[in-house]
Amino acid sequence: MKHNRTDEQILLQALETIHDETEKMREKEAKKIWSEISLPFSLHAGLLRYTKDELHEIRKRLNIRNASSLKKADLTAVLEEHIPILMKIILCQLDEHLFRLIQNMIHNGGFIFAPAMETYQIKFLQSLGFIFTGTYKGEKVLALPADLIEPLSSLEGDMKVRSILKRNTEWIRLTQGMLYYYGVLNSQTMLEKIEQYTKKPVRPIEFFNVMRQADDFYKVVCLEYQGLIHQRVFDPFKIKEEQDSRKDLDYYPFTKAQLLQAGAPDYVSENKITKSFRRFLLDNYRITRKETDQIIMECIFAIKVGESTNNLLEFMQTQVEIADFKTAEAMMNILIQLNNHTRQWILKGYMPSEIFKEEKEALHPLPLKKENNKPVTTRKIGRNDPCPCGSGKKYKKCCGR
Repeated sequence: MKHNRTDEQILLQALETIHDETEKMREKEAKKIWSEISLPFSLHAGLLRYTKDELHEIRKRLNIRNASSLKKADLTAVLEEHIPILMKIILCQLDEHLFRLIQNMIHNGGFIFAPAMETYQIKFLQSLGFIFTGTYKGEKVLALPADLIEPLSSLEGDMKVRSILKRNTEWIRLTQGMLYYYGVLNSQTMLEKIEQYTKKPVRPIEFFNVMRQADDFYKVVCLEYQGLIHQRVFDPFKIKEEQDSRKDLDYYPFTKAQLLQAGAPDYVSENKITKSFRRFLLDNYRITRKETDQIIMECIFAIKVGESTNNLLEFMQTQVEIADFKTAEAMMNILIQLNNHTRQWILKGYMPSEIFKEEKEALHPLPLKKENNKPVTTRKIGRNDPCPCGSGKKYKKCCGR
């Protein structure tokens, strides 16, 4: 089917229109998030800044029941009553990183200049019900209602709360680390492994409440009915099926320190192959270190997903110019090495090179064939048995004398 220039122009115009509409929506959303705010302000005044839909997001986050059909004024009143009571519960489902944001606000008169965050992260903070956003004296800020600063400050000194926050942080990092290497884990296996690494019992309801908050803020772990899934997994059923087909292969035994490291934001595994790959890109192309790291990260996740080295080479052709056969051959050699030394989801965290090594060690060379190499077995002859010499006499009367 042939496409004329008019068809192409119509398609391009449609794409431009979609892009423009998306940008307008983003600008409108940003304008709403960062509208002017007066400091200090009360919880009541803060809630009045929200639409009814935004108030319902808070209601759902705080799990307030029997309020889904309320009008905005009534819903505002319900939230104003419940937020101070439920703050501790929701706080105990967060991690130390988010708590430090709150601490910084407490110690800075109730607000801080907004750090760099994605829009979904800002919306998550708003849905907690006690963190508000706006523009104050020309600067974007995160702020607490004046009437909640003292109650939050008292929680800051609660050692039990601090212990829970530390536990939550460890849970999140371990979970993110395991999924970085395994891709998919069912809920029961994850709970068992968390208990194994923390050496403490884990209450499932507490664990999954923490992971739901982490899922919404960090967007690394996805909670699905089949278990916990890394957000870069496209087909969890395929990964799980491949893992289950390797019943003789256990999950790679990472140390706790390795998992905590891999659970850090934007972690990318580093080894001599990734270093060689980076050096190759920097030496042969006008490219920044940040750009090379992004390319390497995409290649690693493509390998984890199960992409072939040919597909990786095609991807690299969209990123850099591969002008001749020599460059293509060098690139392919690096990609093959990267594939063999990347911990893969379908291999339960093993590298192909480790699997090859184990299989090779399991193969023992066959012994050379020798004549009469069958061992000779002997049987003790009883004194009353026939003599083996063939005389017909009893052994004791013949050779056994």
